[in-house]
Amino acid sequence: MNFKRAFCTNTRLMGAMMMAVEWESDISGIEAHVFLLDSEGLGIYDFFVKKDASDRELSDFYINKSSCFGGENIELEEVEALSLFAHFYDKNIRNEKEIPENLTEKMYDFYIEKLKKCSNSNNIDDNNDGSDSNDVSCFDFAKVKSLSVMFNKLCKKIDSEYEFVNYMVMRFIARDREALLSFSGSDLLSNQHITEINGTFLYNHVNRKSDDRYICSTVYEDIDGYYETKLIIVIEKNVDMYNLLSIIITFNNPISEEDVFELISKREAISVFNILDENFSVDDLDIFDKIDNMITNLYKSIQRLEYENGVLYTQYWSDNSHVDNEIYVINNDIQFLIYVDDERLYLATYDYETQIFVENLLKSILENIVEFDGVYEFDQNVLFDFIQSGEIDLIF
Repeated sequence: MNFKRAFCTNTRLMGAMMMAVEWESDISGIEAHVFLLDSEGLGIYDFFVKKDASDRELSDFYINKSSCFGGENIELEEVEALSLFAHFYDKNIRNEKEIPENLTEKMYDFYIEKLKKCSNSNNIDDNNDGSDSNDVSCFDFAKVKSLSVMFNKLCKKIDSEYEFVNYMVMRFIARDREALLSFSGSDLLSNQHITEINGTFLYNHVNRKSDDRYICSTVYEDIDGYYETKLIIVIEKNVDMYNLLSIIITFNNPISEEDVFELISKREAISVFNILDENFSVDDLDIFDKIDNMITNLYKSIQRLEYENGVLYTQYWSDNSHVDNEIYVINNDIQFLIYVDDERLYLATYDYETQIFVENLLKSILENIVEFDGVYEFDQNVLFDFIQSGEIDLIF
């Protein structure tokens, strides 16, 4: 197969990306490969193959697989796409993470052979250290394509100091050495850490003290629980580029789960629809498939996840603008949630405009299938906890 095109989301600063690579042959036509890439230890954590699809079907497929990352698609050269494959596959091996089942050895060999040919045609040497030539570790990612140049290409343009500081704290909590090194140029800073594992960045309040100094009140999750910490972030801006100069930890204390929930929770309006068919069940495919198809077709990007008692649909905002704020909250990237169980459909929204718009959409497309019951407002998030609890009824 011959290379046709490749692209990925410019979301490296979020720690994850989607990469799509299209191959073509005279016999089989277009074969699209989609990789979900995690920079925080997982490597290639999911892989999809799409064959014999129309341009429209491929476009919809890409939108669905990339929507949870936000960002925009950027075009990749063949050597860039192959290098990213090798780089992230190597993370799976080094971190002993499971490789997606359908990412076979044959597929791996195909990409490595293509990478060898690209390396030779570009006069790029691989690491001739005596290792097996079929081993991904024999390829030096920085030699195949300059890591600093490649890294900048994979990141969105930073729009403000607040956005940069939030991203740097996020990368620090995640123990993302590559990102910290790229923006600081310091091996010492890139190896500095506060978490025992790749932690989860939950909340940040950025207080500007001067053009180059920012105080961050930060909350994160580590392997043994939740913590609050105060960080001093020192940066500089040269033309339109930001650099990270230092991260100083002033204190770090445990915090309760209840306090974390209070901090990151927000107003949630839940619109409830009763399902009219009394014999309805999410296991009744004849009826449920109608509801499922109508919901998934609301947005090409909507994400679907099955739970014990129902199905959750999540729609994310189309970008990561929630990072560009004085206050960052992890779940501010969610536009709305829809949950369907055996008796009801629940719509959770976080602003009035979205609530009214999606409510009316559901009333229109599910007419004669559901009946609007009412809206219930909460000061905290309750729908997701209800779903995870396994309870059969959300009592208002």
